[in-house]
Amino acid sequence: MNTSFYRSVVLIVAMFFFLAPAAALAQDQTNPAFNTICWQKIDCLNARAQLACGEPYQNALKDSSCDKSKVDAIPNGFVSDASAAPCTGGTGNAQWGRCLPAGVTKTEISFGGKSSFTNIGDFIQYNYKYLIAIAAILATIVIVISGAQWVVSGGNSEIISSAKKRIGGAIIGLFLAYSSYFILNTINPNLVNFRLPQTWMVRAIQIVPQFCSDLSPTTSLALASPAGQQSQPISPSSTFTYDKSYASSTANNSLLADFPCGARFVSQTGETAACFGDNCVSSTPACINIHLDNVKNSDYYCADASVAGTIAGNYIIPPTCLLHSGYVFPYLADNDSENGITALCDYNGKIYVPYKYIESSFDAQLTGMRVKDDPQNKIDYFILPKATWDQLTKMENSCKASLSNNGTFIGFGLLLNINRSCSLANVSHLVGNKGQDLGIFENVDLGFGSTLAVLEGNYSFNESDLFTGDQLLYGEAKQLSIDVSTFSTP
Repeated sequence: MNTSFYRSVVLIVAMFFFLAPAAALAQDQTNPAFNTICWQKIDCLNARAQLACGEPYQNALKDSSCDKSKVDAIPNGFVSDASAAPCTGGTGNAQWGRCLPAGVTKTEISFGGKSSFTNIGDFIQYNYKYLIAIAAILATIVIVISGAQWVVSGGNSEIISSAKKRIGGAIIGLFLAYSSYFILNTINPNLVNFRLPQTWMVRAIQIVPQFCSDLSPTTSLALASPAGQQSQPISPSSTFTYDKSYASSTANNSLLADFPCGARFVSQTGETAACFGDNCVSSTPACINIHLDNVKNSDYYCADASVAGTIAGNYIIPPTCLLHSGYVFPYLADNDSENGITALCDYNGKIYVPYKYIESSFDAQLTGMRVKDDPQNKIDYFILPKATWDQLTKMENSCKASLSNNGTFIGFGLLLNINRSCSLANVSHLVGNKGQDLGIFENVDLGFGSTLAVLEGNYSFNESDLFTGDQLLYGEAKQLSIDVSTFSTP
């Protein structure tokens, strides 16, 4: 086979792909609620109105300060025809489609009375049609003038010949101008529509938290799977009914029935990412997925716990004696009598733990933490038993009774003794209600064999970073993910 044959084949294939209509490209049909390029009509109109006028669509309609041409153009950006696939379905303001950006380009001069264009394709297409019309007018004028010259030529062959050439040229030019349109339109209508690859607006997707209760209470949610089907994947093609919200369930006192622990829910703005219900009965108030007997099991269940969580060290370079200090697996020191929830007291601007000072008088700490090490993944799992009202009351009173009744209770914190690299002494860390490091405790000798655990330096956290009694009593502390690589070292 010669070279010209291969060139012909390449040319034919290139022309096929160039001329193939965009509509012929197959697209996956999925639930539009889970596709970030799909918009409901009212959301598209509001988004475009925000870009054009800085306010929702209904407000822009009434606002005389917003350019009327911009307001009128807002609905034109919602595309719901066949080209919007797979964004189809719904009716009225809930109809699904695609959304174009709100901006238009304004030219300094008008072309045929038009100065606003959505893109360069719109500009070329409009001016092509405009120039075709001008060509027709000019050809008509040339034909009329040449005909008049022919009539008044008085038989002058030179004038008649010149008029014939101009008439013939005008007709041929007009034929070429219009026939080019019909030829291109016959080959592929997209060649004359000149629709460029369109840039569609992308709908914001909400980052779904672990538990649905952390969403806005008014977020509409749909049940994706009950608690007994946590391991089954959620299909993007599923049809959901978004008929639940924490606000309505709280008003109807039906949180436990509507959002039980382990049930999965999806929101219209969260794709197929699911959040979990977290409501349990008072006897087992904590919704957690830590199974000390099988750390590979990740199903949520209601546990008799105040706090539970995981401890890991996401170091880029693991700590060593030669390079840098840090914390090593297993992270929790083998000292069950101190790891746990403790009362925190303020004395003259210093934060201290009263348990070492008055342990003979009050139970100032909630201990009994159960720990499971996972050597394969280097993760510590822990569960701290549920607190009682009596325990929390004693812990709070321990502040008032210590240091000659000068201590002020400020909240509860999680005290963890963490193993340091190079076999150095473990470090007592104060951990907040989101698993964050709040500081290091140091022991201060008070004399007479008594010591006081005081937080180093001046603390910078707020009371909102600490645990409350309700969080510990009713399982609201949820589950912590603690990363010791972010913790400070002495």
